[in-house]
Amino acid sequence: MARAAINVLGATGEMYDLVSQGTIDVDSYRRSSGVYCITGCLGMVPFPPLDEGWGYTVSQVDGRADVEIDYADKVLTATVTRDG
Repeated sequence: MARAAINVLGATGEMYDLVSQGTIDVDSYRRSSGVYCITGCLGMVPFPPLDEGWGYTVSQVDGRADVEIDYADKVLTATVTRDG
């Protein structure tokens, strides 16, 4: 498993782009509105220093969005909520 940057399309949850330093078999899907699942990864690690945020970004249009990351049963789940 290697480090990777994964871009997921909001409307479908499909992977738009995957940039990796190695070969990995990763897939994604949209479970429901605002809930996206990534399979084939080992989760995410906090940026250093330890516990200083997670490695995700949202587009400028969605700058007011709140993101919760969970990793369980080999599935990384990103839940995105937005005020309004």
